[in-house]
Amino acid sequence: MANLVTMKIDGKEVQLPEGMNLIDAAESVGIHIPNLCHLKGMKGIGACRMCLVEIEGMKAPVTACTMKVKQDMKIKTDTERVKEIRKFVIDLILSMHPLDCMTCPKAGVCWLQQYAYDFDIRESTFTRKSFGYKIDNENPFIERDPNYCILCGRCVRVCKEQGTRILEFMGRGVTAKVTTAQDKPLHETDCTFCGNCIDACPVNAILEAGRRLHGREWEFTKTETTCTLCGSNCSLVVSVKEDNVIKIASPKPNGYICAAGRFGYDSLKSPKRISKPMIRIEGQLVETTWQDALKIIIEKLKAVKKNPSSAGFIASAGITNEDAYALQKFARAAIGTNNIDSTASLYDKATVDAYLNSFGKIPEAAHCITEADVIVA
Repeated sequence: MANLVTMKIDGKEVQLPEGMNLIDAAESVGIHIPNLCHLKGMKGIGACRMCLVEIEGMKAPVTACTMKVKQDMKIKTDTERVKEIRKFVIDLILSMHPLDCMTCPKAGVCWLQQYAYDFDIRESTFTRKSFGYKIDNENPFIERDPNYCILCGRCVRVCKEQGTRILEFMGRGVTAKVTTAQDKPLHETDCTFCGNCIDACPVNAILEAGRRLHGREWEFTKTETTCTLCGSNCSLVVSVKEDNVIKIASPKPNGYICAAGRFGYDSLKSPKRISKPMIRIEGQLVETTWQDALKIIIEKLKAVKKNPSSAGFIASAGITNEDAYALQKFARAAIGTNNIDSTASLYDKATVDAYLNSFGKIPEAAHCITEADVIVA
């Protein structure tokens, strides 16, 4: 644990971990430093210049996201000087931003909108600019509109941090934009459509496809829950309006959730969803009761025990390790067959191949495990 040091923030003496960035440090004692590019838990880059603060002994304001907590540091977060700089930054961004807050889906949770309100900026004092960038909406999951982008770089950093590396800056200066390699649409790249760039974006530049005109943020009932699609137990926040799921996001800063967990909710009301057990009669699947279905399963399992090698068990790759263990125990001990597999074999081969290409086969792996003093799982 980092050493605690004593410092002052806006005249308030506090004790904070040494080396913590000033934005998180101030937030921990109830003081918000305005920012647009900061990502909690990640190294600051000082891109937006919104988080400038004054530190006693320094001539010019510094970015709080890159400055670390030190002993006896004295900082001021709300001087007239830094407030004037922040207002200038927002004023400049608004000159290149569509001011359609009346119909924007991000209204109510847009950081730019909030700061414009805080600084009472109704219209930019600079000449309005519009670049007319093409909207990337050819995939069914994510819509990117570079015309709303404020070049904070949050999506780029999240994409790099998780190893996907699809989004990057292109160009320089005022005409720079965030896009993909060769400016291709997302569906022509190696994008996994996890959608974590959506959570990272503080404005309306990256959004769930089809999100428009399906409700405003203040209309949603938000429930924190756990994803059940696999055994990872990821935390989710589900936004619902009029009994319809509108969107799913992570409750954690920079929290990773997969494409299935984020966008797979359309199955909830799919007419193809199977809600009752079915049995095959003369080649056709027909609905039946749970009692009849379980009776058939029991009869089949009893018959299989006479010839265990003729039976096989296939599990979903989404189950937990504990459930997988219980199933293989049942297959081997109760039925007497070693024919057991999971659907991981269908789509996880790339992971196994990548591991073997990187590290090769581990000599005497089984021996190493069985003879080890400690196994960390």
